[in-house]
This record gives sequence, structure tokens and C-alpha cells, in this order.
Amino acid sequence: MLRSAGRRLRRIIRKGPRTRRLIEAMFDVEPEFWPLHHACRDTTLTSAERLYALYKAVEYVSARKIPGDFVECGVWRGGSVMMMALALQRFGAVGRKLHCFDTFEGMAEPGPQDIRADSGQSAAEQFAEIEAREGKRSWAAAALDLVRGNIGKTGYPPELIAYCKGKVEETLPGRRAGADRAAASRHRLV
Repeated sequence: MLRSAGRRLRRIIRKGPRTRRLIEAMFDVEPEFWPLHHACRDTTLTSAERLYALYKAVEYVSARKIPGDFVECGVWRGGSVMMMALALQRFGAVGRKLHCFDTFEGMAEPGPQDIRADSGQSAAEQFAEIEAREGKRSWAAAALDLVRGNIGKTGYPPELIAYCKGKVEETLPGRRAGADRAAASRHRLV
């Protein structure tokens, strides 16, 4: 139910400026967030609510001068990294490195443990449906050049952005972070 409401909300937000203004008025967020959201919303599947949470997390870390870099595991088209870059600039915290981990060829093949919690459908079934419908083998594929171009539009210093190509569990050994598949997530937690 919530997932379908989120999809409907994303369709409404993309319909036009008048509708977007109505949606913006419904969310209790500072108006400075919306231009950043508009800059990256077409490059992410992350909801407006979750992008706002990311924006606020960057604000929190920046305001408290907590040291460290930002990492995104499974960047797809780079929208969440774009939000990080835009928020870092907004809060005057440019200087942190942004690490983008992805295959840049689509999601890894799903295993038997990759199951949707809400429906019980296996990711392998979803993968097969998408492949049959779209006639292509890759799922959520976005080439490195596309991602680099999207993130480049933020104006964040390119020397502070690292792109690491490969499976997360192979390119980020021994570190903890989120990922797109159960095996990669489990790798982060162990």
C-alpha cells in the first residue's frame, strides 16, 4: 500500500510545476530542499521523503563537523550521490570525498535469498519479468559515463568523487555499507 502510494506521489511530482507546488506544500520541509530535489529527482528511485532524510543527514554531519567521507553502494544513475554533493555545497562542507560503488552494468543476478518482504516475490522472478518485457539482460543498468555526467552537473569538485566499478562485495571488502542484493548486504554486516 505505501509503496504504491509512493509511486503515485512520484508520478504526481513529475507532472508539472503547479502540481509540484501542491506536493511541496504538503511536506513540512524547508523550501531550500526543493531545488536540490528537483535537480536530482529524475536520476533516482529514492522517494522525496528519503532524499530529504539524506539531505538532513548531510546537514547534521556537516553542522557537527563529523569527519569522514560519504559512500553510496549501488548508485544507479547517481541521484542520491547528487543529493549528497548538492547538500554538501549548500551547507558549506565541500571537501569530503564521495565514493560511488556500482557495477555500472546493472544489478547482480539475484539469488534465492533475494525476496521482496511485502509480496514474497523472488527477485529472480522480477528479474525474469523485466528481461522478458524489456528484452535486455541488465536490471537497473546505468553506464559509468552517464553517472559521471549526472553527478558532474552538481558542480561538486570532480577530484573529490571516486567511482569504483565492480560488485560491492568485491570492491569494498571488510567495510560496512548498504547494497542492492542480500549477498552484498550480508557482506557488509559480517
